[in-house]
Amino acid sequence: MRKYLATIDLRYVQKPSDIDAARSGTPHVVIAVEGAGFTEDSLDLLDQSYTDGLRHLQLVHYIHNALGDFQTERPQHNGMTELGVNVVQWCNRLGILVDLAHATNPVIDKALEVSATPIIWSHSAITTTQYSWQQSSNLSRGLYLDYAKKIARRGGAVGLWSLQSTVGSSPAGYANELMRMVDAIGPEHVMFGTDLDGVGKYGVMDRFEDLRKVVDLLRERGVDDKTLEAICFENYARCLRTAMEARRI
Repeated sequence: MRKYLATIDLRYVQKPSDIDAARSGTPHVVIAVEGAGFTEDSLDLLDQSYTDGLRHLQLVHYIHNALGDFQTERPQHNGMTELGVNVVQWCNRLGILVDLAHATNPVIDKALEVSATPIIWSHSAITTTQYSWQQSSNLSRGLYLDYAKKIARRGGAVGLWSLQSTVGSSPAGYANELMRMVDAIGPEHVMFGTDLDGVGKYGVMDRFEDLRKVVDLLRERGVDDKTLEAICFENYARCLRTAMEARRI
């Protein structure tokens, strides 16, 4: 990833001042990993990953690992394991932002209990119905409202994905869903989601330029600049900065 970024002259976030530079108009990428199964080999690999540029780590994904359960398969651990707890605390120590996307409710509860810094949910949608692993992935991957509120109360943020079954067939639908989330958990805790191109043909957006369309639509509807900035950049930046500044090494 670093080699690729170098070929296109795009910087990556290494320290809090890089967030300020991005805010001022110099684009930066945050290097992230979706699924922390590699920590099963050794927690020391987190130190090496940090050195290599990792600043955002999602605990679980679609493949079973020893950290905890995920939403789309039968639970194996009844929540988060001791290794999962150790990984969260290790990330806190290093200054890596923890991402709970794909995690089950018991994993969320434990992560929020043991983390010293806010935690994010990078992508899916907030639901008012609790779904289980036995249902389709677009349903089971939803974040139940009560848990979205828990993440928000701890200072975290929830990102919206661009899945058509959730947001409809246009950027306008994505804008609508963002504002529904704002009403549900507050403008300080909603953000653009990751995985814009991660849902393939089922997504309504797959280019970062499409987010500009969402901003323009929201502005046309009278959404104030403070709320727009929070959703587009500031909420994620705040969570990332808080994690990075908590580094204890």
